[in-house]
Amino acid sequence: MNPAVFDCHTHTFRSHDSACAPDTLCESALQKGLRGIAVTNHCDLHVCKTVDVLSPLAASDADVRKLRSAFDGRLLLLSGVEIGEGIHFPEEAKKVYMLADWDIVLGSVHTARVENKLTPYSSIDFSQWSAERIDAFFDAYFQDVLQTADMDIDVLCHLTCPLRYIVGRYGKSVDVHKYDAAIQAILHRILERDIALEVNTSCIGSACDALLPDREILQKYYAMGGRTITLGSDAHTAKNVGKDFDRAIQTLRSIGFRECSFFVQRQRKACPI
Repeated sequence: MNPAVFDCHTHTFRSHDSACAPDTLCESALQKGLRGIAVTNHCDLHVCKTVDVLSPLAASDADVRKLRSAFDGRLLLLSGVEIGEGIHFPEEAKKVYMLADWDIVLGSVHTARVENKLTPYSSIDFSQWSAERIDAFFDAYFQDVLQTADMDIDVLCHLTCPLRYIVGRYGKSVDVHKYDAAIQAILHRILERDIALEVNTSCIGSACDALLPDREILQKYYAMGGRTITLGSDAHTAKNVGKDFDRAIQTLRSIGFRECSFFVQRQRKACPI
């Protein structure tokens, strides 16, 4: 592993879908030769009216600050948050920004507007969906991603993430080229706003064996002048920290990328790949 590389997207037991202890996350990162990690636990705001989403985030920030001394000089620990659906709950999102002195803020879309209801697409059974219904779903998804790019975020996460489920879980065939115009608009917006594009490795080795976004979209981003990328494993277990970063770096270098980014106190830093 390149010793300069950061994993800018990881989760601990402070996220609803992880049981990972933060110290084991750090030990795994050390073993894999990472320079640092950002602990970016979920803030899924679509449940904010019924679930306390702030207390786990405050605890996550405290976890990181407590562990920094233990790993000082060996691993740089960054405190972050992954905000989902902030466009639908802007007032709640403001509270998240004020909760801690975040190093990095990720912006994500984890839900879909299905029959006028925000539904996590990880919970949708796409097996019987028609191509037309999937197209309508992606239209809504990409609109939300475009709006998310207007938020106060540092990184736009896992573009095309629904493929993880539609292709990877249900084996549906999706022609991503149909959404070229929507994807182009998103890439243009993050370039305009100087937001980093995440290269997410969570699907490598799965039935949906691709980076999120895939090589073609990364090539398009590079051709448009995009150079600001982060690497994110989206790890929810210690063993997945830095997952398949070597493959991602090989792909990125073949496109022309020579550095990736991480954020300290929300200021971008570059490291070679």
